[in-house]
Amino acid sequence: MTDRFSCARTSWQLREPLLATASQVRRWVLVEQPGSWGRDALTESRLPADVGEELRRRCRAVGARPVLIRRCGGRDEGRRRVFVASSAAGSSWLERFDLDDAADVLDLDLAPLAQDRGVGGEALDPFLLLTCTNGSHDACCAEFGRGVAKALDEHLGARSWECSHIGGDRFAANVVALPQGVYYGRVAPEAAVGIAHLHREGLLSLPHYRGRSIWPFDVQAAETMLRLHLGVDGVEDLVPATVERPEPGRSVVEFVAPDGRWRVELEVSADPQEQVMTCSAASAGHPPRYTLRGVSPVDDAVPGVPEAGPGR
Repeated sequence: MTDRFSCARTSWQLREPLLATASQVRRWVLVEQPGSWGRDALTESRLPADVGEELRRRCRAVGARPVLIRRCGGRDEGRRRVFVASSAAGSSWLERFDLDDAADVLDLDLAPLAQDRGVGGEALDPFLLLTCTNGSHDACCAEFGRGVAKALDEHLGARSWECSHIGGDRFAANVVALPQGVYYGRVAPEAAVGIAHLHREGLLSLPHYRGRSIWPFDVQAAETMLRLHLGVDGVEDLVPATVERPEPGRSVVEFVAPDGRWRVELEVSADPQEQVMTCSAASAGHPPRYTLRGVSPVDDAVPGVPEAGPGR
């Protein structure tokens, strides 16, 4: 009997970089639903399938990602918690609702979320950490995620949740910090609490950093490259001001940083080596790779508050 293929182990063995792999999500709707989840958690769980489909439709209408969450181990604590969040740069926020039943999420008016405005829940200051443990979607998520979820649950309590698929199975264990939309990958249980401590202080764990979900992939790559160049790790230290793509495979991104503006130039190409992206993928693909071509200060720029960065 042969061991199963593991997308996460293969990605690690290939030394695949983590940068610029955060799923592009700006708005979130998290619905507590204990118990097991299928590959499509919204329609394959104890949440009625018609409720899941309608929630998906309503979230799509406001540009939000619906995600199921549960306490560590799937324990049921009675009422259902729903969190709504916007990861907008510099103005992210998080709200909470306590419902009698998960299906009651359809009673919420999500329309204001389309403009990144609150929808009437209790405003929360503390962050949430979500760990993907959706093993029916990808076995690696459960194998690597459960230990991380347990470590964070013991440390953070109700600020730590298991979650359904959030993207990047091959980087398991995957952790997302809300409301800022920070993605971490290849998180081990022994590193998880340290990441939580850093995030509490508004800092990133750069060795595990996949990117922020609000930026396009080339902007995520440029941001990480600039962070490493400048040695800055504050979550809000860098905000994209302009993005130019003068030709296919080339990006020029200007950022507002604590000491002024910086320009990052990079090339985007497909990895020549084929790679199977998930444990259940039917075929291999060529993930994008990013090559830094230059980092320079923008001499004539005056630091200030930039215009809104690129959309989803």
